[in-house]
Amino acid sequence: MSTKENILEAAFRFYKKPNFVDFSMAELAANVGISKPAIYRHFSSKEDLTNSMRERFADTIAEFILKIYRNEEKGASEQFADLIAFLAGHTEYINYFISNLFYDDSFGGAVNAMLVERGVRESEILLNIDVQSGDGLQGFSRTFYCGTLLLSLVMLRDRILCEAGRPNAEGIGEFARRAVEFITGGFASCAGGRSVLFPSDIGGERRRQLESLCSIAPGQFGEEDRFFVAFASALRKYGLRAVTLERIADELGMAKSSLYFYFDNKNRMILGLIEKELNLLSTIVRENSAEARNASEFFYILMFTELSYFNIRPSMIPIFGWLLQDGIDSDSFCDGATEIGEMGSAWEGRMERSAAEFSLGFPLRAQHLTKCMGMIPVALIGICEKKGIGYGRQKEILRLAFDFVQFGVDGK
Repeated sequence: MSTKENILEAAFRFYKKPNFVDFSMAELAANVGISKPAIYRHFSSKEDLTNSMRERFADTIAEFILKIYRNEEKGASEQFADLIAFLAGHTEYINYFISNLFYDDSFGGAVNAMLVERGVRESEILLNIDVQSGDGLQGFSRTFYCGTLLLSLVMLRDRILCEAGRPNAEGIGEFARRAVEFITGGFASCAGGRSVLFPSDIGGERRRQLESLCSIAPGQFGEEDRFFVAFASALRKYGLRAVTLERIADELGMAKSSLYFYFDNKNRMILGLIEKELNLLSTIVRENSAEARNASEFFYILMFTELSYFNIRPSMIPIFGWLLQDGIDSDSFCDGATEIGEMGSAWEGRMERSAAEFSLGFPLRAQHLTKCMGMIPVALIGICEKKGIGYGRQKEILRLAFDFVQFGVDGK
């Protein structure tokens, strides 16, 4: 491998953990084992390196997608499994994608253009799909569901294995095969007929009742915390890694010293605000899920309660990347963030045995499945915010995504 390739690989390694912190060219040089001036023989600037990382990312993803195209007539499951196996062994690519998609406004468009240049069908790139037509809505929902569940499963597996002190390479092939089965066939293909997780059909009238139960009116829980609004505004202006307490204080119109009266540092501020929101959300979900008649209805309530809640809390949108990645430079944040995966404790108790039998090539608990389902509306709002898709259309997409989770992308 050339020195330039080694530098790119080292740059991606900074994204190995979700709680990514930006790196300097000096740190990159030390990671590679060369001098800082040597870096500039291959990349003229940090911007040049950033552009090359985008190219590398696009090259890698396009290669897998084109392989799937070439084998469509034979069935693409094996090639799809290859992509999942690669991402499971290279989680830095996922963290790189999420971090840049949510905090770099130019990233999505630039990568999309690169993928199209490499032969990826424009109609299959999520941010390019028009959701106004029925076919477009179906295609967007399918692509969104497959991509989101893929990323969620890979990140969930990585975290579980890390916490257990097990090597990431363990059982990747089996995981990839089972993940494809779950993504394409839903719970119907992976949960036995006697399992609590086996889908229960929810009719149209019952869906309307559940969506009405989950609906939260604007102002129902008071105004958003002004510190949170200021933090979100600073995130949009400066990006994740450039937000400081001073800039948050500027948004509030107060001195930085005054902000320290409330919070010791930026991370503690973020932790406190997010924990407060997630605690409120988890309470609402637990109350709503008491109405669920089966596990399918519990997941439906979870997903639509989250969708409604985050739509009345728009300042949460800039931190969707954190919620997806479950990471910040604070161990206690991960404990707080897991509230989003512990919202339906009663139903999780009922699903525990079935979850243990629901093999994805790594050990599962009910709260892991709850968290995975909870990430779907979180990701949906983040994508829809970028495309300008309103709440009504979001609900249509989520209904389709829920059906995919239950019965797979090929339907019942």
